[in-house]
Amino acid sequence: MLLVIIILLSSFQAFSAWTIVVIAIFRMLYVRTGVRAVIFCSNIRARLAITCVSILSIILTIPLALGHRVVPVPTSTNDSANATLESNTTTSYTVHYAPNETLRFFVFITTAILIKALPVIIMSVVSIILIVSIHHTERRYRGLQKDTHERRRFLAHIELDMRSRMEQQDSRMPTGPENGCGSGRSVTKYSGANSYISSGRSANQTTYMLLTIIVLYVITILPQSVLLLLNQFLGKCFEENVYEPLGDLQDFCTLVNNSLNFLLYCIMSKQFRETFFSLFCSRFV
Repeated sequence: MLLVIIILLSSFQAFSAWTIVVIAIFRMLYVRTGVRAVIFCSNIRARLAITCVSILSIILTIPLALGHRVVPVPTSTNDSANATLESNTTTSYTVHYAPNETLRFFVFITTAILIKALPVIIMSVVSIILIVSIHHTERRYRGLQKDTHERRRFLAHIELDMRSRMEQQDSRMPTGPENGCGSGRSVTKYSGANSYISSGRSANQTTYMLLTIIVLYVITILPQSVLLLLNQFLGKCFEENVYEPLGDLQDFCTLVNNSLNFLLYCIMSKQFRETFFSLFCSRFV
């Protein structure tokens, strides 16, 4: 049962890591491909990617299952209730690497590199690309806002000039159909540009949320990956004196990271909140 729990934890961790990688890549394609994002980021491709991640997570846990074994560890306690000492032996269990060095090497490759180090590297590269893309997008939005403001002032000036000329020609007709059409066109153009800016800001907010999740994941997993690499190359002394005592701290950091991710989703994504409440809290509301 102990080995099963460890295998399940590793499988879920692999699934979580590569799911974040897939979401980050999809977001990068959405930001950089523009209109073609409908093709690259379709629902079919998303389902296919998640299916591949699920299969990959199962494959990555196979070396972990084969490379570990449950070992009994006898412990003795002394009972001095009588004059003579009676030794009571109890058996506890722990998980150790299998004696096969080849299996241990494959466990290192899958756990330290494919589950921890490689996703961190990919997330870091994608994060840099997203930050550069956001910078370019914000610069375009600022330029669009400036052009929209100048266009609005220009159209307002033309409208006032037309009204003044109409009033001079006929004081009984303060406004004309041409003015109404011109005013409608002015408002329409401005509102369209305004909605474009608003949609761009909403898209950037989603990207900021994803970047925050990636940064938290890298901060949490990168030290664990470094410890696994050092554990492989420095040997048993490092494992017993450093890696194993820090095991509980690593698990705690992973739990904190998952909790913060959930809070970030709830705070920054209205769609996630609505979906979560409809699935789990609809009976209580």
